[in-house]
Amino acid sequence: MERNRLIPAVGLLAIFALPAVHAEDNAANCTMTTLRGTYAFAFTETTNGAPLSSSGTETYDGSGHLKYRQLWSTGYTSGVWTGTGTYSFTSATVNGTTARCIATVIYDGDAAHAWKFFVAPSGNAFYWSNVLNTGVVSGGREDRISTALLAN
Repeated sequence: MERNRLIPAVGLLAIFALPAVHAEDNAANCTMTTLRGTYAFAFTETTNGAPLSSSGTETYDGSGHLKYRQLWSTGYTSGVWTGTGTYSFTSATVNGTTARCIATVIYDGDAAHAWKFFVAPSGNAFYWSNVLNTGVVSGGREDRISTALLAN
């Protein structure tokens, strides 16, 4: 009998929690400080058909600047890439809806190959796909591992 009383109570809690989450997501507007802290990533990619694995961290300062450190391996060779970049937020219309949490990221001054990230309104994660048309197929997610600006 006690189990039967628990199920409706859990259902009511779930129903009351939904409007708060939905309202928070709709009201969100990303700003420069949305991306602040240190993010970690890991992914695999192919470059002109050759595999590569990679992991690393990126530190965003909340003012439009970033630093990165990336470890990579082809299975035969490996190395470390480090660098800097800049970022900004723009509003864009996607299928008639304004997307407010899109970051434009430029690594190492290469404005001809700017990246676009879909950033969670909380700033805890962002998502990306390589759409630069340079022979590289990759995509992934980065999660904030610290709000501190950890040195790269």
